[in-house]
Amino acid sequence: MTALSTNQKSTRVFRLLRGMSSPPVLALLAPRGCTPEVLAEGWDLLRKANSIRLVKSRETAIQPASDRLSGLQATWFPLADATLEARYPAVHERVFRNLGRGTGADLYVATQTFHDRIEALFASSDATDQEASALLQQRGLTPAVIANLAFEIERFKTFESNAGSVDALEAEKAERELAKFYVEWSKIVRSAVKDRRLLLAMGFLRRKGVPAVEVPVTAGATPQPVVTPTIVPTAMIANPTKSNGASSNGAVVNTDRTMLA
Repeated sequence: MTALSTNQKSTRVFRLLRGMSSPPVLALLAPRGCTPEVLAEGWDLLRKANSIRLVKSRETAIQPASDRLSGLQATWFPLADATLEARYPAVHERVFRNLGRGTGADLYVATQTFHDRIEALFASSDATDQEASALLQQRGLTPAVIANLAFEIERFKTFESNAGSVDALEAEKAERELAKFYVEWSKIVRSAVKDRRLLLAMGFLRRKGVPAVEVPVTAGATPQPVVTPTIVPTAMIANPTKSNGASSNGAVVNTDRTMLA
């Protein structure tokens, strides 16, 4: 059994909720406990699942911290490099040995190494080191800048280790709750609705050559969803309930088992 993507699951719920909100289906479901609150819950679950799914990825989440480190590198690496290489080559060799600007994980390593070496240079009691330190500070690379660099390094490490973990857990929970809603109400709908055209419109049945019916939504019956998932072909979201994939009349019957996959 092929697991459905989040988008496919959202499409199923969207079609179900749209059908449940239509007058003919709503009339059949009202005695089964389908209230405006139930519909609102469904739309909220769908909105939440899709909103979390569209939250920036882990790489995007750490981008601001990465940009700040990269900006600090672009400012202070060239200044220290040019100053020390021209005036204090021995100090330059010590500070910039095997050190270059990097990206990703190398960005953190390079910036941390630069910070540590400049901090050690500032703390040195050697006369040449003190002269080099004084010139760097005169040109703007002050202890305050180094302290800010340390702060940004720690912020980058925090984002790198934590970004995306909470979102991933929230996304998994939201998707699970959405699937549970679908499984519950798809069973209730199929037990209450016998009109094949309505079932076709909600994605439960598909017959080759028979177009799905656009089910009208009663104005005010439910909040309009914020997101509109891409509606994939019904054939992609239908699963057989029989081993041969067809019901007695040849229509493919949608099941809800893959929603929990």
